[in-house]
Amino acid sequence: MSLTWNYPIYLLPHQGGYASIVDPDGGADPDYHLVVYTDEEIAESQMAAFGLLGDPRPLHNDREFGWLLQSLQGPVRKVSFDPKPIEQNVNARWTVEVAALLADHLHPDNSPWNYPIFAIAEGAGFASIAGPAANGGVMALALFTTEERVHSYMKSSSEEGTICRLENLQEAVRFLRGLRDYVEAVALDPTVEDGRHAAQYCFTIDTLLEKYLVPKDNDSANS
Repeated sequence: MSLTWNYPIYLLPHQGGYASIVDPDGGADPDYHLVVYTDEEIAESQMAAFGLLGDPRPLHNDREFGWLLQSLQGPVRKVSFDPKPIEQNVNARWTVEVAALLADHLHPDNSPWNYPIFAIAEGAGFASIAGPAANGGVMALALFTTEERVHSYMKSSSEEGTICRLENLQEAVRFLRGLRDYVEAVALDPTVEDGRHAAQYCFTIDTLLEKYLVPKDNDSANS
């Protein structure tokens, strides 16, 4: 089965947990299907239709989805994506065993951020700041973990450029590999205070590519 979705995806909070649907074909000991929606507006409309209070809870990547799935206990053994129940029909886009999702469809990684992340294209390059003195003052590419932080930085620094969005691990790896000959480091969520550019976290690009931007299955090979 081929499954493709973009994050965030959404759960429906209900009674201290998350909404699920009883398997209509489960007999006397049925499985329950965790309900997952790939569109926030549809998730909100389904919460209203089911009479549920609150807001949908977003999951931002395979890592968060995997943690949630690993915490599930019986009888919740399946996941239904985008269900729109009609009488006894779950009417889902996909229904998948929890174990199969974890084994075959989720590929968590060690990224030090959730996706998407953002850079600022400026002419032939990208916005950067001077790295820490300990790194010899190298130039560090500015990367941002939210679009709001990009806009805040551009406003406070008077930078002009085009916001570039990196949706996942694969895009981040390709992007950084293409820049490693031009910049040596990444400054995460830089800010501007009193005219000075600074970031709490700064990684060399080699460290990111070798230690963090790898699937968890490759931990042992990169430790």
